Amino acid sequence: MFGVYDPGTPNLERVVLRANLEVDLSSYFLVTGWQLTPDRALPLNADSFWFGKTSVLAGTWVVVYTGRGQQTFTTLGIEPCLVLHWNKPTVLFSVPQVIPVLIRADSVAIGRRN
Repeated sequence: MFGVYDPGTPNLERVVLRANLEVDLSSYFLVTGWQLTPDRALPLNADSFWFGKTSVLAGTWVVVYTGRGQQTFTTLGIEPCLVLHWNKPTVLFSVPQVIPVLIRADSVAIGRRN
């Protein structure tokens, strides 16, 4: 993860990541977190983003805008880039302590209604 670019700026705020190897993004989520130290954060309950059933090749940039928009495959320079949108009505990272946290779901328990 490269981090947040243009934090607090509507329609520009985005989280930038790059795949080091071919990866199925369906196991990953971005959540907002409260930064405690440079390498530690507590997840916040308010916001999460699932990447969806998409795979990317090694070297692909993944850019997640916090605002509204549609998924797009494009290039960043000459490298492939997947552009996604969190579809939030407001910015998420205007407070410096609020940071993106990338989570990989290794297992899932499905609840049921009783």
